[in-house]
Amino acid sequence: MNRENVREKRGANRDSRRASIYWNSPLVSETHRGLMVESSSCGLAFLARSGHAPMEGMDIETLIPNRDARPPSKQSATVRRVNRIHADLFIIGAEYVGATS
Repeated sequence: MNRENVREKRGANRDSRRASIYWNSPLVSETHRGLMVESSSCGLAFLARSGHAPMEGMDIETLIPNRDARPPSKQSATVRRVNRIHADLFIIGAEYVGATS
């Protein structure tokens, strides 16, 4: 893929991050586990293995456990990108609801 032709849509600086994430979508009642790969003040990107990936434009709930004794970070996010990597493996880009770049 020629990266020069890809237009960057993100407005905030991103940090690479490896952390567990839990997410819920309106499609199914169960909580899914994923692996966060990037985060910023406006959103996040994570890998998800699921038969029910969220759709672009859908709101999901995210829960990110903290390593210390603080409660987990829970935020609503709107799915902006969903890329299928394999049959049931997706990378999902989401913007926190109410976030400003």
